Amino acid sequence: MVSETSDMSFLPYGRQTIEEDDVNAVISVLKSDFLTTGPAIPAFEKKLEQTVGASHAVLCNSGTAALHLAFKAIGLTQGDKVIVPAQTFVATASAAMHEGAEVILCDVDPSSGLMTAEYVKDALRKTAGPVKAICPVLLNGSSQGIDEVVDLAKSQDITVIIDACHALGGYYDEARIRRIGGNQAHVLTAFSFHPVKTIAMGEGGAVTTHSEDFAESMRSLRHHGIQRADFKGSLTQDYGAPWYHEFHSTAYNYRASDMQAALGLSQLAKLDRFVEGRRLLVAEYCTHFDGDPIITPVASIDDKHSAWHLMAVHLNFDKMKVDKIEVVKALKEKNIGTQVHYIPLQRQPLFERKDQQALTGADRYYQTILSLPLYPSMTKEDVAYVSASLKGITQKS
Repeated sequence: MVSETSDMSFLPYGRQTIEEDDVNAVISVLKSDFLTTGPAIPAFEKKLEQTVGASHAVLCNSGTAALHLAFKAIGLTQGDKVIVPAQTFVATASAAMHEGAEVILCDVDPSSGLMTAEYVKDALRKTAGPVKAICPVLLNGSSQGIDEVVDLAKSQDITVIIDACHALGGYYDEARIRRIGGNQAHVLTAFSFHPVKTIAMGEGGAVTTHSEDFAESMRSLRHHGIQRADFKGSLTQDYGAPWYHEFHSTAYNYRASDMQAALGLSQLAKLDRFVEGRRLLVAEYCTHFDGDPIITPVASIDDKHSAWHLMAVHLNFDKMKVDKIEVVKALKEKNIGTQVHYIPLQRQPLFERKDQQALTGADRYYQTILSLPLYPSMTKEDVAYVSASLKGITQKS
């Protein structure tokens, strides 16, 4: 039995797992000659390429920057249409909006929160004119149904930018052969290395792609657009000089530092352990909630190919005498942190328009969803405590 009260330390919904070798990796960079633009950057990129099976990986300073670089690389421009799920963090859409694109919000499955192929088909039918890109989000780390979305996009010659910021370490297939981020024509994949994600850099992100042209474009864009070839300037006498460079368009400082890359490289070596640890904890949660009339996990205990970032559960408030705010407050009193991922984009002032209101799947998902603590350093006892605490709160008469 798990007691109703606990003197354990606070359990946040997510946290990084930093070990001694991670600390030593960062210290090593601090003692080196390069704090940025040094050898740790290509070392991380090469390791990520090998890990996911991609020809190219481009490291940057956040998942948001990764999405923006991907949209820039495919030539997204003013007036282009991009289909984005309504159930996601704002960066998925705002990264496209920075280029003047028209974001088409697509509804999602109310159980999984995912933009499935059927919902994409519906969005395509309702959209006038060509669609430049589709940006599926692997919400919570789930890769369920992503193959079908990619196949649909390819059949209509639409580029896919997968927002896999939740899903590093996951697979496309149940056989666990094709990793998310691996080579596919017309597909780019964006990852995040925020502390609550599968591996941590503090802040960090990356894009993987099969295309050398896309990769070269993104590497230039992350570094102010510096050109060291194909010169066009008037200082022809300086062409080839070691200091000479040009700027042909506006770009960004989206570079990650060597300190971040070194931490990421150390963490990447533990990716499989972290993913499996999360998967086992999700299975524990699912066992505790099995048959519960009020609490239903989004994850399935049979799903072996997703890489779970969040432990999301649906709560049946029709059978409860407390609302979500009261549940969150009651759990916090028991030292349990929670979060809601996410407020649907069509309910945000940035997107709120009359033509976007009928996204009922995203609304229904939001109304019942809650994220519980999930990170590799949690124990089975932690999961049991969280599960028992939530059951006790939801079943109060």
